[in-house]
Amino acid sequence: MQKSIGTLTLVLLFLGAPAPLAAECGRALVQEDTLESILPQLEHRDAGTRLAAVRKLARLGDAGAVEPLIGVLDDSDQWVREEAARTLGVLGDARAVKPLIAALGHKTPSMRAAAAAGLGDIGHADAVAPLVAALASDEVVQREVIDALGKIGSPAVPSLLEALQSKDSRVPPAAAVALGKTGDEKGLEPLLRLLEKSSGRLRCAAAEGLGALGDRKAVAPLRKALKTKVSGPAWRPIPHDVRVSAATALGLLGDPAALADLRVASKDSSRSLSEAAKRAITRIEKCVKVAEERKRKEKEAGEGGGNG
Repeated sequence: MQKSIGTLTLVLLFLGAPAPLAAECGRALVQEDTLESILPQLEHRDAGTRLAAVRKLARLGDAGAVEPLIGVLDDSDQWVREEAARTLGVLGDARAVKPLIAALGHKTPSMRAAAAAGLGDIGHADAVAPLVAALASDEVVQREVIDALGKIGSPAVPSLLEALQSKDSRVPPAAAVALGKTGDEKGLEPLLRLLEKSSGRLRCAAAEGLGALGDRKAVAPLRKALKTKVSGPAWRPIPHDVRVSAATALGLLGDPAALADLRVASKDSSRSLSEAAKRAITRIEKCVKVAEERKRKEKEAGEGGGNG
């Protein structure tokens, strides 16, 4: 440690710093951060210092930082309080659930989004109802809420199924995507029904949810959706084109059975569909190569064991 301080001091002297300042800086630069050394920085008048302190606490991962960080949720600086919300998620302590739920009602969308992210990382079931209510938000917040509900997983499914019936047009599509992100098999049939019987944004969301869910039972219905007949000039982008969503979902599912249909779609006059299909093809082909390589290694390992 003493050698490191000396080296840093010499460097700072070389750069023209006064000797006392160079020595002090040298000691500060090599000092290890502790909870006790960081917490006072949360009270510093400089917002940049407070922000740096919050980030240090995230790296430190000490549960002793939870209560002080809860206090920072009311910081006067936007960046500081948002970083505190996300850091509380990283720490994963249930004590932060209620304060973060309260922060979902903050006046600024970015703070509401940060609170949702924190709640998703903690993954506590108590956050489900407030998060589902927050699906009726602007896009920035809604994206984080969807991801948060997906991280919470199965405990969120009953509320999300109910949200599919909401009269608020913003909610059912968001709930459909979140339902898929939970990874719970109970979401499969509802999403398949939406893919078949709904239209517009909700149908696209059902396709996206099925891609996130990862169940290959959705491949055939998604291939059917990929072949949906559309009308209108080829040069005009189609709002909520389910074919694009279906192509993307098929790429996520990685089933080579979809390749033939995707190759046809990749030649479509719609640029958005063509590009989505090409990305899906690339992804599936990579999945196939990985699977083949795994089988080859397993075969070689089996043969090697037999020879031994």
